[in-house]
Amino acid sequence: MPISSTVRAVMSGYGANFVSSLVVRDAVRRGELARVFVEDVQLQNTIAIFVRKHERLSTAAYNFIEVMKEADRQADGHV
Repeated sequence: MPISSTVRAVMSGYGANFVSSLVVRDAVRRGELARVFVEDVQLQNTIAIFVRKHERLSTAAYNFIEVMKEADRQADGHV
């Protein structure tokens, strides 16, 4: 996966950034970047699915949405 200019800036010492762990997985394995865990912080990430206009959701996309809804309900304590 190509590294974005934002991640390259962090690797060059220009601060820190929030990025997907998938984007920097290899750099973390190589020791070029490190994950920092912050206690007592609850971050929320909006997930969006895009499809072409007037196109129905595929079964996979629909199932993904249902899995995310269930995960959200469980995270909120609504099992």
